[in-house]
Formats: sequence, C-alpha cells, structure tokens
Amino acid sequence: MPQATAVAFPEENLIGWERALYAFLVEKERRSGSRRTVEGYSRMLQDFFGRVGKAPDKVTAQEIFIWAHGRGLSGKDPSPVTIGARMACLTSFFRFLIRMDIVRSNPCDRLERPRTSTPPARGLSAEGGTPTPGGNRRYPSGPPRQGDHPHPGAHRPAEG
Repeated sequence: MPQATAVAFPEENLIGWERALYAFLVEKERRSGSRRTVEGYSRMLQDFFGRVGKAPDKVTAQEIFIWAHGRGLSGKDPSPVTIGARMACLTSFFRFLIRMDIVRSNPCDRLERPRTSTPPARGLSAEGGTPTPGGNRRYPSGPPRQGDHPHPGAHRPAEG
C-alpha cells in the first residue's frame, strides 16, 4: 500500500485538521497515482497554512486570493498557470474537508481562476492554426492536398 512521503510531519504527531491534511494527501496519491502531484500539493498546503496561520474553518476567500496571487519563494509574480494550480490545490483540499464533515463551505468557490492561454497544437502556428514548416512528422510540408495520394488510382472507381 503506497504512503505519501511528501508530508513534513509524522502521522502520529498530528492534531485536529492536520490529520485531515495527511489523509487528503494519502487519498490524492491513491487517486491520482502521481507522487509529483502529492509533493506539490503538500508544499502548497504547508506554505499556505504556514503563512495564514489559521485552521481551515477560519480561512477566508480573501486570504486564499492573496496567497494564490502572491509572490512565491522565487520572488517573482506567479504566472496564471501557477495561480490556477494553487487554487486547484486548495479547492481540492476544501472539497475533501467538506466530504469529511470538517468544514461546511469551500472559500475557493467565491474565487475565479485566471484564464490561461492554451498554446496551439504542436505543428500549428499561433496565428491562425496554419501548419508550420516541418511541424508535422507525417506531412512535413503540410497535409496533402486532394489528389496528392501516394498511390494514384488506388481509390478510383473501376472504369467500365
């Protein structure tokens, strides 16, 4: 049975909601199968609750907003993707706490995640979805045009 090793405190020393935090990380690892996700969530949750210094039932939407949009350890402003990841982590944790009857509401529900731009599909340009030269392994110069079949006549109806 896998154990979440990303948690900085031993299970037997946990009190109150910290047990729920540990249980959340264990469940997250079992459900996602990704140790990297669990380690990231563990760091984010410890950073948030370490900074806010409150139990989950006392956390406000404003505190989450400030933390999600605030500078991290790098000292840089977070990207929209980072903000979204921080909010997703807390949203998921608060949903878990609601399921466990530890809190009654999710303060993240009052917040909107930032819009992130989706990069164009590999092989397409950002301007208009036009093929980029050499961007498609199968068709390096772009998709074939009608009539450019590699075996002419292979799909022609029989004459007669």
